[in-house]
Amino acid sequence: MKVLKQISPDNIVITPWGNLMFAEDGPDGNRVIGITPEGEVYDFAYNRISDSEFCGPTFSPDGYTLFLNIQSPGLTFAIWGPFGQRNTGRQRQMGHAAPPRNFATKLSLEMSEIARRSGISELEAAALLRHGVKLT
Repeated sequence: MKVLKQISPDNIVITPWGNLMFAEDGPDGNRVIGITPEGEVYDFAYNRISDSEFCGPTFSPDGYTLFLNIQSPGLTFAIWGPFGQRNTGRQRQMGHAAPPRNFATKLSLEMSEIARRSGISELEAAALLRHGVKLT
């Protein structure tokens, strides 16, 4: 497994096939990195055009096109796969990965119980609450 020395992730997206992908600027350069739910890390792209960072990785609704920007000189790329097939199970697994304990969301006992009854994780409940969704 690849070990990341120091990372400065920006613009994180969950891929249609269930990996986490993010733009990163740091001592190893401006690049896009992927991480599988199993914790395997891989380089996806390096910026060899400028010293500017990547930003805004996002996928088209059908999951076949990755859009990626370079801040300066202000370029947008449309990247076509082949990518992995859509895998909602792996997306859900990655979307529910628990953060380190010191970053973990703190919910009231009542909200924790509502999350359990609703069949969602506490992390999902916290995200919904943050976006103004009322849970009952």
